[in-house]
Amino acid sequence: MEDQAKLSGQTQKEPETPVEEAASYGDFLLVDYTLGIGDTGEIYKTTVEQDAKEYGIYDESQRYGPALLILGAGWLHRNIEKLFVGMKPGETKEGVLQPNEAFGERDPRNIKTILARRLEKRGITVRVGEKIVIDGREGRIDSVSGGRVRVDFNHPLASKKIKYKITLHRILRTEEEKAEAVLNHVFNYPIRVKIKNNVIIADIPYELIQRDGELQSLKHLAVNLVSRYLKEISEVRYVEHYTIG
Repeated sequence: MEDQAKLSGQTQKEPETPVEEAASYGDFLLVDYTLGIGDTGEIYKTTVEQDAKEYGIYDESQRYGPALLILGAGWLHRNIEKLFVGMKPGETKEGVLQPNEAFGERDPRNIKTILARRLEKRGITVRVGEKIVIDGREGRIDSVSGGRVRVDFNHPLASKKIKYKITLHRILRTEEEKAEAVLNHVFNYPIRVKIKNNVIIADIPYELIQRDGELQSLKHLAVNLVSRYLKEISEVRYVEHYTIG
């Protein structure tokens, strides 16, 4: 058979090897990350439960495990997000961002002195360490003296090296996968999702209905994210499930 193929000018094709997909901007990713301060080793943000417990920042109310990241949406620092570009599922990266790549150097011009009564008129608690927002800028009160308040508007991580460890688990491709991930992200709870005729049908379990005070605002937030990132979706329907007896 081999000789016949050669005589007839035919060549046998090698089986095609599947091309591994790589992440790009706009993709919906499931990722893990641990971010810390390079010089001290202190961790300030993580999706990994073991890391949270090890570094003393574990929060029982937080849902650990692979988290949704819409690449380019600005949910993480732009240079952390940039690291995911070109990564493939199962890949992990570790390294350090220098201050100029992360949150910049501390700038003395971003430290302002403000009259205490000006802050009090706006309902702001004047207390050292208090985080405040004034004129659209976020800052932290450094000191209070003689009716004057010193506010530091530098980012809390300015002048810090940022150590990172990131892992890409999956790239979500179907609309149902993306919709389910968005709702799970918002509600911090597993939500079952179906899509029919460009309409999301989301099952809201009884455990979430019991959080009545925040449920409506979470529903609105989920709809806003869907309308922003899932352009084909025309409607979101919530189906609430009640336990009887």
